[in-house]
Amino acid sequence: MEVKQEILTPMKVEKTNGNVPTPPPTTTTTTVMDDDLFDDEASPPQPNKKLKAENGSIKKLTPTPKPAPVTPKPTAAVNGKKPIPKKKPVDSSSDSDSSDSSSDSDSDSSDSDSDSSSSDSSSSDSDVPKKKPISKIPNKPSGTVSKTSKNSPKTTTTTTTTTTTVKSKPAPKVKPEQSSSDDSSSDSSDDSSDDSSSDSSSEEEKPKKKPSKKPAAVKKEITVKKETTTTTKKTPVKKEVEVKKETKTTTTKKVKKEESDDDGEDEKTTTKKKTTTRKRKLKEEEEGEEEEEEGVNKWWDKEDDEDDGTKWTTLIHNGPVFPPAYVPHGIKFMYDGKVVKLTPKQEEVATFYANYLETDHVKKQAFKDNFFKEFKGLLTSEQKEIVKKMDKCDFSHIHTHLKTKKEQRKARSKEEKDAETAEKKKIQEKHGFATIDGFKEKVGNYMIEPPGLFLGRGQHPKTGMLKQRIMPSDVTLNIGEGEVIPPSPIPGEKWKEIVHNNTVTWLAFWRESVNGGFKYVWLAPSSKIKGQADRKKFEVARGLKNCIGDIRKGYQKSFNDESTEKRQLAVALYLIDFLALRVGNEKGEDQADTVGCCSLRVEHIKLESNNTITLDFLGKDSMRYLNTVQIREDAYKVLKTFVKGKKPTDLLFDSLTVTQLNNHLKKQMTGLSAKVFRTYNASITLQKELDKMDTKEFQSIDEKILFYNRCNREVAILCNHQKAPPKNLAETMSKIDEKIQELRDLQDLCRIKIGKTPKSQQEDIESREAERLPKLIQLAITNKKDKDKEKTDKEISFDVKAAFEKSRTLPDAKGKIKEKIAKYEEQIKKQEILKTGKDELKTVALGTSKINYLDPRITVAWCKKNKVPVDKIFTKSLRDKFPWSDVGTDYIF
Repeated sequence: MEVKQEILTPMKVEKTNGNVPTPPPTTTTTTVMDDDLFDDEASPPQPNKKLKAENGSIKKLTPTPKPAPVTPKPTAAVNGKKPIPKKKPVDSSSDSDSSDSSSDSDSDSSDSDSDSSSSDSSSSDSDVPKKKPISKIPNKPSGTVSKTSKNSPKTTTTTTTTTTTVKSKPAPKVKPEQSSSDDSSSDSSDDSSDDSSSDSSSEEEKPKKKPSKKPAAVKKEITVKKETTTTTKKTPVKKEVEVKKETKTTTTKKVKKEESDDDGEDEKTTTKKKTTTRKRKLKEEEEGEEEEEEGVNKWWDKEDDEDDGTKWTTLIHNGPVFPPAYVPHGIKFMYDGKVVKLTPKQEEVATFYANYLETDHVKKQAFKDNFFKEFKGLLTSEQKEIVKKMDKCDFSHIHTHLKTKKEQRKARSKEEKDAETAEKKKIQEKHGFATIDGFKEKVGNYMIEPPGLFLGRGQHPKTGMLKQRIMPSDVTLNIGEGEVIPPSPIPGEKWKEIVHNNTVTWLAFWRESVNGGFKYVWLAPSSKIKGQADRKKFEVARGLKNCIGDIRKGYQKSFNDESTEKRQLAVALYLIDFLALRVGNEKGEDQADTVGCCSLRVEHIKLESNNTITLDFLGKDSMRYLNTVQIREDAYKVLKTFVKGKKPTDLLFDSLTVTQLNNHLKKQMTGLSAKVFRTYNASITLQKELDKMDTKEFQSIDEKILFYNRCNREVAILCNHQKAPPKNLAETMSKIDEKIQELRDLQDLCRIKIGKTPKSQQEDIESREAERLPKLIQLAITNKKDKDKEKTDKEISFDVKAAFEKSRTLPDAKGKIKEKIAKYEEQIKKQEILKTGKDELKTVALGTSKINYLDPRITVAWCKKNKVPVDKIFTKSLRDKFPWSDVGTDYIF
């Protein structure tokens, strides 16, 4: 018996996932059509018109007797007819070339937004050709089903249903053109009904029997519910088909048709659309990453060591971003208890100072004096008669206002934060990238520094001075010749100058107002230009090991030279090589008193007994260098002659300049400088320290990372990369101790249950446990996450308590308890390693040496050799900075 399928109305035939046709139940349907019964989500092709039969009346089907179950003979196509190809929609956004109607509708729905099904279907309706009159609608035989789409007119049904088991023979494979959507339709088949107008248009143009797809060779158990409904209400009946898709060739598929109300169906459809959209977005992100990977300039794979001084051929960028204009707040400024009205410019500078009222900066007399000098310079002659002393100035009202604004900013809604993030991303996309020689490169510092007070490091003499606002008229742009010059972002302003210099790598520069130095906009560290400079630097340092022996013999021989200049040069080189000192430059009186090797004064060195010296001075960034070390005997004797007869403020190397030292180094090796010595000594020290690792002692990844950090610490100490201990260090260490105690208590509870630990300890453990729960609850309430913002304190308390009790639930099986004990032991070990690391590194900065002085290939090779993920050592920014560092395990500096 052949299964016949007829279309009463030109509506979309609903399909199941995997293109499996819906089984034909025995159904009798009375169709009542009305203008107001259309779905809200999508309108039919011609609203406000009733579908009429040939005689102009509504076609009514009369009930038929229930037939006996039959097993239809499988055919290649229904009624021997081939499937009618779906007419391609007018909308060209779909990427699918499939002739199958479901694949077209699936691709359309996947390209649409998940929350805009209404607008999607309405737009597609406008593209549907006008409905052609139906010449004849044959009587519907028993055993056929009237299939309606989601967008079809609503019906009141009287249904009788039987259960039919259909066994079909294996059918030939469908051509790819007809089944290209098999995979994607499983995720978005329910969404395809939104575009029903496209399907209905093709059916109306050819009102023929809709063929079914050839099913795969499967045994199908089709369970169809019998529905008998008689009602005068125009209630829609919606049916949802769920198909469990199996990969095997012989499977059992249960197809269930379920009746649901409007809200339930809408909710399910929305959920499915959101799921489909999420999957589509993930796929787009993956494709975007692949495209980005394809667009990466892998310059390190090209052998091009020639350097003719040209840095780029083409350069395009949009210039830097300027800080927003100041908006006056009108908060009063008090002097000696009286209000002094300020202009917007004066108020802005006063606000700068108020921002630091609760910091250590205002405790520095130089900071206050410099600020007051700047502030008073902005006052009018009348105001100067009133404001005479800094101590009588009251900025507290402005400070309170700033604190309030800060709290308001913290309390912003998620939507506000997202909007701000989106705006920042938009700005970054425009200004944060430059196109160099056809490749898109990140720009490092594309934001112009806002005006404020200069802080400086250490005891900087200019701390507290005003950093003036930078305008476009202060900025010089460097851009490719013939490229579009970005317009000035501030109306009425023009760029200071436009240059086309392809021998430099900066994009813009300006002069800052405090020290008169130049500030530059550079490319990001991950760019080709920066990467080439880094690799060249490490290659030069790596090459130094081939001639370091001769260089050392040379300066050691010069210790006894008759020339004072040569002796000083020799000892200075020895200190730079042995102690990794910076070369040092002369400083003016208005600059911080930081020194290096060539600018050391007699007061900075103390000669101890046994060839030992103590160096004590302020190095770069006003970081104190304090080191007592034993040196070579011949170098010690020469140093004594340099100190003899000099005042404490006299230069130690008074016959040596930085230029003389660098010129000497260039003669020893091409590209050699004092900084190369620091790079070489840092990298070779890391290499030697890493080679000392005992794999038996350091086995886990955490242990190996601790070992690496210890090696890195040795380098940081050598290069004097220090930092102040964290202010909350004691609190952090206390929290780690509490966590370790908690894990040990949980271990003991496990041991008590299996009889390994006396129960007498249980009372103490439970007492500590009782103290932990309230702390966790209070912490969760105080630090509410975005997802818990709507929850009450009571709800949060309940959730925390439930999670706490669940974590304390112990299994009954003894083996499972032993596994828990072992797991807690691993966690305790991790916490102890963490504590040790924080204690050892509390005053050492590891990042500086990783960024500037350590050849990254040493770290990558060590990680690969010891099976430590590189991202455990290098942050993402460092991995982006050194894309060329991917080497094998045999790399040696």
